[in-house]
Amino acid sequence: MTTRKRSTDAQARMAAPRAVPAPFTSAEPAYPRRVSLPLDDQRYAWLRKIAYERNLPSSAVLRALIDLARDRPELVLEITERARAEVGE
Repeated sequence: MTTRKRSTDAQARMAAPRAVPAPFTSAEPAYPRRVSLPLDDQRYAWLRKIAYERNLPSSAVLRALIDLARDRPELVLEITERARAEVGE
């Protein structure tokens, strides 16, 4: 009697459809370009702090900074000066 129950349970497990894992979906919309950005500890800490405090993804903060610079040419000049100083030009 015990053997029969075991084989019935095994048959039920084998006959049951297997769950198919859902495809991975990101919380963010799909973007056609990705950028890898090396950051020092201070910049990384600042970015994570801003993102955490405002409950935003870091990538959204960076995209907003890019949009802000795009819309303000005077800011682009300051960014350019700082970037040149960083790379030693």
